[in-house]
Amino acid sequence: MSDDFDSFWSGTRKPSRAAARDDRCGALLKPFFPHGGNGRLELRTATRGSTFRVRKAVGALQVHRRGSTCGDRGSVCGRAVFNRETPVPICARRHPNSENRGEMRTNNQHPSDWKKETVGKRFDVQLGKMLSAKSKTGEQYPYLANYNVRWGNFELGNLNSMHFTDREREKYELKDGDLLMCEGGEIGRCAVWIGPSRGIYYQKALHRIRPKSSQDLTFYLCFYMQYIASQGKLTRLVGESSIAHLTREKLIGLPILLPPLPEQKAIAAVLSTWDAAIEKTERLIEAKERRFRGLMQELMCERKGWKKVRVGSFLTESRIAGSNGLDAKKLTVKLYGNGVIAKSEKRLGSETTKYFVRKSGQFIYSKLDFLNGAFGIIPNELDGYESTLDLPAFDFSLNVSREWFLYYVIRPEYYTQQIGLAKGQRKARRVSPTEFLGSKMPFPPIEEQRQIADALSLVQREIKVLHQILEQYKAQKRGLMQKLLTGEWRVEVGDSYDG
Repeated sequence: MSDDFDSFWSGTRKPSRAAARDDRCGALLKPFFPHGGNGRLELRTATRGSTFRVRKAVGALQVHRRGSTCGDRGSVCGRAVFNRETPVPICARRHPNSENRGEMRTNNQHPSDWKKETVGKRFDVQLGKMLSAKSKTGEQYPYLANYNVRWGNFELGNLNSMHFTDREREKYELKDGDLLMCEGGEIGRCAVWIGPSRGIYYQKALHRIRPKSSQDLTFYLCFYMQYIASQGKLTRLVGESSIAHLTREKLIGLPILLPPLPEQKAIAAVLSTWDAAIEKTERLIEAKERRFRGLMQELMCERKGWKKVRVGSFLTESRIAGSNGLDAKKLTVKLYGNGVIAKSEKRLGSETTKYFVRKSGQFIYSKLDFLNGAFGIIPNELDGYESTLDLPAFDFSLNVSREWFLYYVIRPEYYTQQIGLAKGQRKARRVSPTEFLGSKMPFPPIEEQRQIADALSLVQREIKVLHQILEQYKAQKRGLMQKLLTGEWRVEVGDSYDG
């Protein structure tokens, strides 16, 4: 078992990009462990001006880092203060009563009290009921399918139902704490069922995983699967086929690394904190994006004082001769108003294709994807890049706000209604500059344009910041999983600390 485990876990491959990425993610956790040191980590959550110590639930956390001894210089306590569900470290200070708890371990070694097992030895694994149009015995009950299972949670808005006999109900009924894992699609994707313990079932596309004893925790296994999936280990296990399947035989033989139950609970509690912050930030982003769409619709409604003008009255096509398809630095326009980016090509272009120089601040669109919102303003970093006439570019006059104009045209309410401008077959409809410049649109006074653009830009900046925060949380979680789920950093239930 040990050789098989080490082969699966380490292998002889070069370090993967995912592993390198997670090493970089570990650097984001330095505020929690400022000297990479051994010591105690106390997590607190501020609630209405007071502090609630997470260690009351999971115990004081002691952190050991691989290959680190700090007896002479003392251990470090990282006191991370959390506001509600948001894991943002406020300060870190030295633990006054630290002691040397370091462990010296070489690469590919794991803590001596962690067990190397297989999924099948510690967990009961069962596939769900096969969906069959002929099987109509018994009453119909709701069931979970592959698409209902996300990483760490469930999408329950679209449950289907099928017939289950009394015997099948007993066999396939979910219980609180069961882990459901995808057999196909994104293999290994899983979540722990916390909900009604009666009346919910699952189909064959899912594995139901249940501990054989009270010494194992499905929440820990869920995070473990998420980690090894991010490292590409599940893909290597099932092969690089076009339709991958994690069969029951492969799943029960999957090597896993299990710490003692108290440490499983502590690790799951720490990682769940990051999951809560990620989920909260995602919900906030969704709310902000709904607000942005509603605000855009409200502010762009034609009102008194707006005039109908030709687009050509404030846009002029630019045709600065450039190089050719072999030498040009090319740009392209993303769909649905998602911006202008440099174009990456696997093959060089033709030396006979004529290109035109584009300048920052110009408006540009794709003739072929006009009806899909392929619009953008060329950013400063792409100044001097080139495109063919299939991506025409335009200079703005002084009586128009370029930001307002872009917000106006990237609305689906605008570009999906411009089919009358397009010429050609259904799958190759193109909007020429002549048709576009000749079209008319409502045009507010310039001051009103600027006010509208400022209001929408403010909300967009808020959304951008939230996306950055979300990516930081995800990177921190990846780093934590890489450290905690391999035993490189130890998280144990220890003595209380009231520093």
